[in-house]
Amino acid sequence: MQENPQDLIRTAFTAFERGDASRAAALAGRVLEIDPGHLDALYLVGTVHATQGRYEEARGFLTRTESYAQVRRPVYGSSIGRHRPFLPYLGALVSALDPGGSD
Repeated sequence: MQENPQDLIRTAFTAFERGDASRAAALAGRVLEIDPGHLDALYLVGTVHATQGRYEEARGFLTRTESYAQVRRPVYGSSIGRHRPFLPYLGALVSALDPGGSD
């Protein structure tokens, strides 16, 4: 029986919010094995890499999401506010993703 991506990603975000970035990335990775275009999983893995200062790896995942706008103005904020713990990291990440500062 195949794992449910929604259950996995929910558990992954919970793990990350509790400070377990490696478990969060592993669970999100399993989601990406099932659905390589899963936006929440791409976002989470990219965010984990960014919080670890691994900006090039973060870029690889985040550029596969719909747009850089998800990083500059997280769409998840209005619905679940998950971006708030990552705000201290977003400045450096945005610079790494878009060094020219274009919108």
